[in-house]
Amino acid sequence: MTPYLHFDGTCADAFRFYDGLFNGALTLMRYGDAPEPVPGAGPADEDRIMHAELRGDGWAVMGDDVATGQTAPKGASIMHVVADMAAGRALCDGLADGGTVAMPFGPTFFAPGFGQVTDRFGTDWMIYVDA
Repeated sequence: MTPYLHFDGTCADAFRFYDGLFNGALTLMRYGDAPEPVPGAGPADEDRIMHAELRGDGWAVMGDDVATGQTAPKGASIMHVVADMAAGRALCDGLADGGTVAMPFGPTFFAPGFGQVTDRFGTDWMIYVDA
C-alpha cells in the first residue's frame, strides 16, 4: 500500500519539503498539465497539484491538492521505518521544523527509537527504528 496525502494548495511545497528530507525521486503534475479537463477541477485549479509522487528505495508517498470544493481527509499517520537511530532522529527533527512534536524521538519499550510529529503541512508522521 502507498499512502496518498491530500492538501489544499500546499502539495507542491509539502512534497519539495519531503524530498529534501527523504531524498527520493520527485514528480509533480499540475491540473493544468492534464491533456483533457479533470472532473471536479476548474480553471482556478490549474496551478494546483493533480498528482505528486516521491519514491525512494522500497517506499513511496503520493498526494494531490484536492480540487476546489472538496475537503482533505484527516485521521491517518505515515509510519516510516529506518535502520538506525541517527536517521530516525534526523527525520523526526526535520519533519518537526515548523510542526508539532507529539512524542519526542527516543527509545521506547517497543523500539530502539520512535517519534511522532505533525509537520508544518498537517501530515502526521511516525518514525520507527527497526534495528
